[in-house]
Amino acid sequence: MPEAAFALWRRSRNVALADPVLRGGALAGIGRTRHSGRMTPLHALATASYAAIGAVALAQPGRIPELFGGTAPTADSRNEIRAVYGGLTLAMAGIGVKSPMVIGALSLGMATGRAASVVVEPESTMLTKAFVGMEVGLAAAYVLAARSVRRTARND
Repeated sequence: MPEAAFALWRRSRNVALADPVLRGGALAGIGRTRHSGRMTPLHALATASYAAIGAVALAQPGRIPELFGGTAPTADSRNEIRAVYGGLTLAMAGIGVKSPMVIGALSLGMATGRAASVVVEPESTMLTKAFVGMEVGLAAAYVLAARSVRRTARND
């Protein structure tokens, strides 16, 4: 049995080593992509948007649910907002600098979840629908940035 496990590990390792994103692990490509160091203005705006959301959520977590008519009355609810809207979006901004396609996919996932919610709850306000558009826009900005990074890498 150990030989079979080793063989499986070796095959998966060989596949991972052939893929620069997977080399060394699922997130090992972060920071090692061939990136010119220059971001397009759209990529910079998308990254700044996530960083701003994260900074506001960390500093003033009650402002996030207030946008949608809610509150965060307990320390636990504010902690959750700081973790998800604060820490996670700051991490997304950081990862998005070098791995924009990853953040594009995450942004599209958020937009899909919010759009599904609008369908299930048609009384959703225009603000919620605007956030769907914003998240689709962020996803598009990151996908375009990823394409730009790939073109730059091919030309180097």
